[in-house]
Order: sequence, then C-alpha cells, then structure tokens
Amino acid sequence: MFERDEKLIFESIERLENNELLVESQKEEYCKLLELQEMKFLERAEKVKPIISYLKEHHYSFHNKKFDCRSFKGPVIGRNENIVYVYEGEWSLVTSINLQTGKRDSIILKTFLDENSFKDAMDALLETTFVQEDELTKSQKRIENANKDLNSVFG
Repeated sequence: MFERDEKLIFESIERLENNELLVESQKEEYCKLLELQEMKFLERAEKVKPIISYLKEHHYSFHNKKFDCRSFKGPVIGRNENIVYVYEGEWSLVTSINLQTGKRDSIILKTFLDENSFKDAMDALLETTFVQEDELTKSQKRIENANKDLNSVFG
C-alpha cells in the first residue's frame, strides 16, 4: 500500500510539472488577447471620440439599452449588479460607479475587460452613433402624446 501511495504522489508531482507549462502558456495567450481587446477598444473609442465630445457638449445622455443605464459622462460600457462602468473618453481608464453609494473609482481598461464583456463594451461605443436619433424618436413620441392629450380634452 505504501508503494502505491508513493507512486501516486510521484505521478502527481510529474503531472504538476508537465501541466505548469500549459498553464503558463494559457496565461500568456490570455494576456495577449486582453491586450488586443484593449487596443481594438481604444481604436474604436478614438473613432467615436468626436461623437462623444459632441454629445457631451450638447448635454445628451448616453443610454445603454442592454443595461438600462444612463450617463451624461460617456457611454455605459458595462454593468455588474450595483456597479455601472462608464467610458468617459479619457486615456485607458473606465469609471466605475456604485449605484447604491454613488462612489466613483477609476479602473484600468484592461482590468475592466478582464472582468466584463468586450462585446458589450464595443457595442456601447457603437451605440453612441444613434444617441441623437433615439432622442429625436423619443421627442416625436412625446409631441404626438401631448397632441393626443390636447385633442382628447379639447377635441
């Protein structure tokens, strides 16, 4: 029995050493993918930067339909329970806002991408291209409802 235990321990140590190369390789691959995601995000952010600036300057809010969140500071690029993540267009930083406490923190974009959806963040940047059209649609609907209300009372 003791020899069997010794053999099991020896095989386990050997397996650990062999798997360590794979573990390190996968960590490196993941880090490279995060760096690529960060680069692609920043490329898109740079392209929509004039849109974000215009919308901020004209006091539009950035509404993310998926997360049902709104911000005047920039696109809402993620949400985890009570934390909303906003990209304000400054460097490689993301602002996290705790909805319960109002506390704001800055986190590095790569850390955000490690913990959140790259696709959601990219979609949120692209969504900025429709902010004004969405506002026009909402305004038109409010106008129509106001006219209906007036007509129903004063016919």
